[in-house]
Amino acid sequence: MQFLVLSMELIVLAFTIISISASGALAPGLLSTSAIVYGVRNGWKSGLELALGHTIVELPYIVLLSLFLGSISVFLENYYVKAVFSLTVLAIAFFFAYLLVRDALAQNRSEVFDTASLRRTFTKNTPIIVGIAFTAFNPYFLIWWATLGLELIKKSISLLGLILGVLFLYPLHVWLDYIWLIFLAYAGSQGVKIMGSRGYKILLLVLALVLMLFALNIVFKALLDL
Repeated sequence: MQFLVLSMELIVLAFTIISISASGALAPGLLSTSAIVYGVRNGWKSGLELALGHTIVELPYIVLLSLFLGSISVFLENYYVKAVFSLTVLAIAFFFAYLLVRDALAQNRSEVFDTASLRRTFTKNTPIIVGIAFTAFNPYFLIWWATLGLELIKKSISLLGLILGVLFLYPLHVWLDYIWLIFLAYAGSQGVKIMGSRGYKILLLVLALVLMLFALNIVFKALLDL
């Protein structure tokens, strides 16, 4: 009987984890926009690399939250901490957007794929690094796990203990990130084939603008303490 009760509680918890995770994973943001950008260049594998970069930060962070339940959230809610993190994200996003605009303003498509080494390194070969940066310095990602996500962590640990709780929680959460980012990267790669060179340049400009708007939104929320 006790086993049956535990099984039912785990099923309910699994459904809750997936439902709440979907609200965050499928929401538009810096990572989802980056997936389209990288997908245009390297296809669906770019989405996988972005997700890996995201996991490199997210999984240890969840472990830390599990070990220090509640205390990390107090630190992250500090106004100055949020400001520093959000301004860092702004700087990264604006630099990324600048590189996209430079690519878009290249005279022809061959130049777009033969850019300077700095741009080529940043925009083509390092989606894992961008995944790490846009995760580690996004205050609202960190706060989401330290508040709403913390309740999922507590419930998982209360039912299964620390190690099994994290092993139960994280796969149920993270698969959505992988599926979504891979899908967006694939969609980006297919879209550029249809749009052609002119459409490609317009897409880069639009994505650069979207990145800047998302980053500014994060900063305004942090500085205005919304």
